[in-house]
Amino acid sequence: MAKPFPFEPLPLGQTCPQSERGTAQERLSRDLQIVRWFVEKWTGKPIELTSPLGRLVFHADSADFSAPTLPLESMPEPERKYWLYAASQISRLAWAIRALHGRSKVEAVHGSFVAHELLAPDTKEKDATYTLAGGVGTLLLAGRLAQAGGERICVHGNRRAGHDIRLRTGAGDGILVERKDRAFEAGLDDTMEGRARRVVQFTGDAGAKIPRESGAVRVLALGFHDLVRGDDVERVGALYSSALRDGFADKTEEQLAELPDYVIVEHFGLEPRTGGEKTDFHAFFPLRREGSAPRVESLLDAALGRLPNGP
Repeated sequence: MAKPFPFEPLPLGQTCPQSERGTAQERLSRDLQIVRWFVEKWTGKPIELTSPLGRLVFHADSADFSAPTLPLESMPEPERKYWLYAASQISRLAWAIRALHGRSKVEAVHGSFVAHELLAPDTKEKDATYTLAGGVGTLLLAGRLAQAGGERICVHGNRRAGHDIRLRTGAGDGILVERKDRAFEAGLDDTMEGRARRVVQFTGDAGAKIPRESGAVRVLALGFHDLVRGDDVERVGALYSSALRDGFADKTEEQLAELPDYVIVEHFGLEPRTGGEKTDFHAFFPLRREGSAPRVESLLDAALGRLPNGP
């Protein structure tokens, strides 16, 4: 029997985390309760201090809101950027859990996803200094899709190859999503051109990995920890669009048919300075050469809030 969700659901149609009523301490306390409920009660996994999520929960638990706060500029780089992104994971994760469970959109979150993604580091590098909890981007995208109208959502772990999210639209269309997030520390020295090359590389690789199922649309989603400033959104969208177009310009029709139907690129943007810009960038690019999936495109458009021109 499914455990009832003991928290207030998100407002209908809200497809991204937004500011809410209450003090910062009240919101953090509620978000920690939501995260604990999901991991420890709904999935039955302990949040141990040895995991990045466990360490983050410990630090959030012990936060003293009455103490004077130091400006971010007083922390060395890249530590201040790391703690900004680490702190944001609690609120993003809590939002995603509310999106999936508030109106019972989630059908399953597999135990291997929680054990090997959410409770594991975002990198396999043993000597990494800055590690975030893995899998938060996957749950956040699943939550966005739920809030946009997705139904019967499953989040898979390492026992289901080729896709991380499976869902149905209200009209019965299937969507299979393979999610790839750039590890925080590995991405610190990335350039925008380097990210564009990664998008092309993973798009080519995903074609052979995401399973083909009758009536299902195949989507590759890529996430980066990098700020795209508001006045740079169009340029970055155009860069990814042209990279995808040029990257597959010499492919045959047969090879193009193997590509995913859509590519999503997301940037979680936080500027590491007090009062700095905070802007999430979301874009998706249709790669279909024949046919269309207008209902799926509408759902993706609603979930991400942006539809730039595809390649």
